[in-house]
Amino acid sequence: MDSVIIREFRHTIEDARQLKEIDQLTFRDCPYNEMEIIEIAKDPRNTIWVAEIDGRIVGFISLLQVQTLHYKGLWVDLIAVVPSYQNMGIAGKLLTYGKRFAGILDVDFVSGLVAANNPGSQKAFKKSGFQPLEKDFHLFIFDRRQEHDAKMERI
Repeated sequence: MDSVIIREFRHTIEDARQLKEIDQLTFRDCPYNEMEIIEIAKDPRNTIWVAEIDGRIVGFISLLQVQTLHYKGLWVDLIAVVPSYQNMGIAGKLLTYGKRFAGILDVDFVSGLVAANNPGSQKAFKKSGFQPLEKDFHLFIFDRRQEHDAKMERI
């Protein structure tokens, strides 16, 4: 196996196809086609880095710039590695690039939400110098897709 190359996502159908494939293998819920993925990646607040081995994308990190009245930050929106390439340090390399990018943007911090039942991601974040925030927060989500589905049922 050649070494891991980290590069920015190219706005091509092939890169988008590979990202969608990785998302399907890891999260199984990407609702977008390749052209929509390219458009999302073009948003200036969103930066995607990919990990490539032997010319094939084997992982990616999607970073979203956020700014509020309280802070300027970088949010690890998604990080995924092809299952057969997990536990090889690829997620750590992607997180390192995320931290370097945060330095270029001069943001206050980098954060990411990791599922309680995802020890692999927790380990990658901790090994990369991230620390869990010891505060009790609850994630509240308003899913407009569900609201839309409910309205459609009434029609």
